[in-house]
Amino acid sequence: MYRSTDNGTHWQEADSGLINNLGFYPGVRTFAFSDTDIFAGTGDGVFRSTNNGANWTAVNTSIEDLSLAVIGSDLIAGTPYGWIYLSTNNGTTWNSIRPDSLYSDVTSFAVIGSDLIAGTDGDEIYCSSNDGTNWLHTYDQHFESHVLALAVMPNGIQSPHLFMATRFDFFIALLIPAIPGRHCRLPNIMKYIRLLSMARTS
Repeated sequence: MYRSTDNGTHWQEADSGLINNLGFYPGVRTFAFSDTDIFAGTGDGVFRSTNNGANWTAVNTSIEDLSLAVIGSDLIAGTPYGWIYLSTNNGTTWNSIRPDSLYSDVTSFAVIGSDLIAGTDGDEIYCSSNDGTNWLHTYDQHFESHVLALAVMPNGIQSPHLFMATRFDFFIALLIPAIPGRHCRLPNIMKYIRLLSMARTS
């Protein structure tokens, strides 16, 4: 892992304390931010840094993490085979909030307000508005490829846009909150673009 303090002009290693056993999902796969804490999801668990990545401490080494999200004060982790975990104490303990019908790898999350959107490699997305207690399975006929990344832009308004990168396509949708009976429409805007991650600036 590398860190830049000058907008990417120079980079320094920032992986003290991280474990990399080169498993099936090796390396750092995802980040999430909660106040001044940074969480890194890896193939060897979830790690936390309280000093901008200079040092890392394992908060869980049993979760093979593919995606992370912070919603309020809660930390959400997505893993292989459809498992989604919730921590309310910065990763000390975790509880499963897995949808009953989900068996695909949970590859990405997006958060808008109290809504949590989960993307999978099973050609589908799930939405929850109550910290994973209930999930709405959302699918669109235009959407037929594994979800690799999700991003919301702009943040904090009533009708934001959801950007979705899949294995072969890039979509943009007007995000509809996770209300039963409502779905996202996903018009394709780029073909054969494979994005692994996205981030937004102010």
